Order: sequence, then C-alpha cells, then structure tokens
Amino acid sequence: MCKAILWKKASVSQLVYLNNSVLLPSIEYRLQTSFLSKNTCKRIQRPIWTLIKNKLGLAKSAPNSMCIHRRILDIRTIWQNQLAHHITELTIRINKEDEVGITTRARIREAQLKSMYLDNILSSSEKLEDVKIKHNLALKVIAEAKKIGFSFQESSSYEVKIDIEGISLLSILDKKEANNYRNNNNMNIFILEQLITRKGNKLLTWQQAKLIRSSKSRGRKPN
Repeated sequence: MCKAILWKKASVSQLVYLNNSVLLPSIEYRLQTSFLSKNTCKRIQRPIWTLIKNKLGLAKSAPNSMCIHRRILDIRTIWQNQLAHHITELTIRINKEDEVGITTRARIREAQLKSMYLDNILSSSEKLEDVKIKHNLALKVIAEAKKIGFSFQESSSYEVKIDIEGISLLSILDKKEANNYRNNNNMNIFILEQLITRKGNKLLTWQQAKLIRSSKSRGRKPN
C-alpha cells in the first residue's frame, strides 16, 4: 500500500481511511488465530507512519501520538486494533454454549493449570505478566487485557477454581523460580502441603513425591 500511494497525491482524510478502513481490517482478518507482540506491530506499521508524516509535511521524528490522538487524526494502530478485536472475540466465545464455548473454556482451564494458579485466571486479580505458555491464544489475550485494566467477570456456573487448600507454591517462590517450576511441573503440585507428610512434620524427598505421583523417580541422564 505504501508503494502504491508514495508518489500520488492524498488528502489527510484519505490516508486515515486507508489505514483505518482498508489496512487494519485486512490485518485483523489474518490475525484471528494469532497474537503479535507490541514490537512486531510497531515494526509492521512503521512504513505507514513514515508515509503519513511525509504526506503531511511532518518530520520523520515527529511523535506518532500526534497521528493517534482522537482530536487530531484519530489513526488507529495495529496493536490497538488487535487488542480490541481479540478481547471482543474472546468475550463472545466464552459466552457461547456450543463447542466453541466449551473449547475456549477448556483452553483457559489448561492455562490455569499450567500457570499453577488456584483461582480462575479470568476473574482473579493476577496480572499474568510472567506466565509464558506457548500456543494458548486465550491466555495471551487475558494477560494483555489485564495490563490495560480490562477485567472479565464469569458467572458462578462457569467459575473454575481448583478445589485444594494450602500454601500456594507461587507465594514462596520468586519470579524466576516460579517460571522455571511452571515449565517443569509435570506432577500437578500446586501447594506446599502436597510435598510434606500427612503429619506435617517432614518434607518428602523428590523421589518420594515422584513415586506418589506415579512418575519416574530417576532424573535426566547427564551428558
């Protein structure tokens, strides 16, 4: 698009229309099942900013906020459009009663288990900034929505909470340790009480914990 109109005359309203009504819907369609990072969105839109500033006679170093401001040009960004699209679509899918709704809630449940949160990640106050789980679009959308203060409220019939009481391991681990444990927790251990004896006076060895969870007690063979 940039090459097509680089040497052609275009008014401000035409440039805004091309960005908001032609480019963004096309990109939105291609991003229905994926989520781009903020830096990737900026990199994709950089040539568009350069073209718009050139047509308006602005310096290339002029802040993009001038073009984004509602009372100036009101040009939408790829990042803003992506967030609005995915949050809206996730809300619609969650509220469906068919296979789409069941699958969406299953993916959210999977993200909750892998991130080791006892409460539902939709309605909890956790920011989820440090949770890194691949190939889970629902989790990515929820995490980004929480960053901008958007919250989801599920009905009691869909409220999912792990029915287990105790001291969460996340509360006693720092961020780095928690992320490492999330990536290696294949035994569904969420609380400290799962790692101590019934009397509560001794800590289980790693081999004992693995045996209870029907997992191999031997570790990885060294190279």
